[in-house]
Amino acid sequence: MPKGGSAHEPRRPVLLTCSSIRARGPSSLGQTGRGRRRVTAARVASRERTHSVRRSSTRRLKNVLLISAAIIAALSTSYAAYADSQGAFIQGNFGRTNTNANDNNSSGYGALGGYRWAVDAPFYLGLEGGYAELNRDHFTARSDLDFVDMSGAHTLASQSRIKGKNEAILLGVNGKWELPARYFITVHAGVARYRNDVRIRSTGTLDGQPTDGSHDHYRYYDTSYYAGVGFGYDFSPQLGVSFNYDHYAPRYDVAGYKYKAKFDSYTAGVEFRF
Repeated sequence: MPKGGSAHEPRRPVLLTCSSIRARGPSSLGQTGRGRRRVTAARVASRERTHSVRRSSTRRLKNVLLISAAIIAALSTSYAAYADSQGAFIQGNFGRTNTNANDNNSSGYGALGGYRWAVDAPFYLGLEGGYAELNRDHFTARSDLDFVDMSGAHTLASQSRIKGKNEAILLGVNGKWELPARYFITVHAGVARYRNDVRIRSTGTLDGQPTDGSHDHYRYYDTSYYAGVGFGYDFSPQLGVSFNYDHYAPRYDVAGYKYKAKFDSYTAGVEFRF
């Protein structure tokens, strides 16, 4: 090319050497590479934060599922281990009975036996039969009678000892609902054959002299319903205790008159299953 070449002379390539880089300084490689590294680092950090949030959410979800599974397993184990109520059972009850039959409330007791089937656990239905003594009563009645006849004035003193008992033979159905933590609710109802047994022993004196005494025995019967509910706790698959309320309602025919008796029984019961 001639000296003093024209403006169209091709540009010479720029060679980057170590010395030229040092001469230009650290920025001689340009800001582009450093910017790219910064963008790449930011993206990596963003991805790490996203993965961390996802891992944290996954861990929380796993913990919730594990806790739920543990609760369900515990309840299932509780039902299976402690509250399998299917099968035969016997139950004894003892407590207090309130009644309108007389002014004296008394103790009462009873026994039940039967069998339950699992309808849809924890619900069970079954049949039962048993006996209940509703109350016992005894008292003494005294009377004095003054009268006059052809032989003169007289005094008749009498004393009567009266003992009464109400009892029932039971036949019915029962249900049991098992609750968590080994608690349960029971209901039962059925037909009862009631009996009121009355014994009267009388003695007396006429003008101070003993008279012939008497001994009378009366029995009254009725067939009616009974019903009750209970709440209890199972200590093991074979043993449970409960507190119960039962209502009994016989109607006795006494000399053509229907006498309505009511008995409300509050008892504690122990049940054995086998």
